[in-house]
Amino acid sequence: MIRYLALILSVILTFVFIGFGLKLHPLFHVLVLITGPLALLGIWDMLQTRHSILRNYPILAHIRYLFEDVRPEFRQYLFESDTSGTPTRSGRR
Repeated sequence: MIRYLALILSVILTFVFIGFGLKLHPLFHVLVLITGPLALLGIWDMLQTRHSILRNYPILAHIRYLFEDVRPEFRQYLFESDTSGTPTRSGRR
């Protein structure tokens, strides 16, 4: 059940923010605009049948895919590989 934690939290927080927004402060409506689409995205992920990672880890799989997309930029600007910066061996003496 821990893999559904992000989905469960987004659904619960959506209803909590709706309840507080009606009585306390209109700022909670902005929070509903954040958690509501996340809850819908998670439900959509659970119902789709094409990607098993999205179905098994709703919402969290999108974060994984985001990091896969930005991985080349991270490697280029923030991290070096084990062999970068070392001279290559040419075979000549």
